[in-house]
Amino acid sequence: METPVSQPSRRHPSDRGGLASAVVIGSAFLSLAATVVLTLAPLTRPDVRTVADQPPQRSTGVSSEAATGADGQARTRAGARAAARDALAAYASGRYGRFHDLWSSAGKRLISRRDYVRLHERCPQPGEGTPFEIRKVTVFGDRAKVRAARGRSTYIFEFVYQREAWRYVPTARQRREYARDVAEIIAARRDAGRCGRR
Repeated sequence: METPVSQPSRRHPSDRGGLASAVVIGSAFLSLAATVVLTLAPLTRPDVRTVADQPPQRSTGVSSEAATGADGQARTRAGARAAARDALAAYASGRYGRFHDLWSSAGKRLISRRDYVRLHERCPQPGEGTPFEIRKVTVFGDRAKVRAARGRSTYIFEFVYQREAWRYVPTARQRREYARDVAEIIAARRDAGRCGRR
């Protein structure tokens, strides 16, 4: 028995019109969907507001600025350690103006930035270039004690939390020394062999 061979079907001319209608309907549906998405998009995007637009927050007793300073230094042991690391690195590397910038308000009144830089230009520290290694940091409220080693020597430095950051506090010896004229300080240091070489 012979297997029937299927003949290609012929479309009726009216079928072509149906295809065109389907394309038009599909295009209209896509256009409508795009319109809906574009119309609703502003309603579903995340709420973006400036700080001024934010509703007032209830106070918890500790402001975020008190916990973390404007320049990111927290009133914590980690914050004090970071501040000490930056300050001591500035001093050790001979960036004296930068180091003076990190002093407490009372410390800055002892000697001007300009005089402090001049003092170290004329009488460089003996260990310039030798870094400090911070060994221990202890915080007592707004004060911190930092124990650091440099070479074979160990030092204790004090920092105070002021103006939203930890600030270096000059030692008692420095406070006495900076009460004198810069020229006198340089001469006294040279006489005592306390000036290094560049």
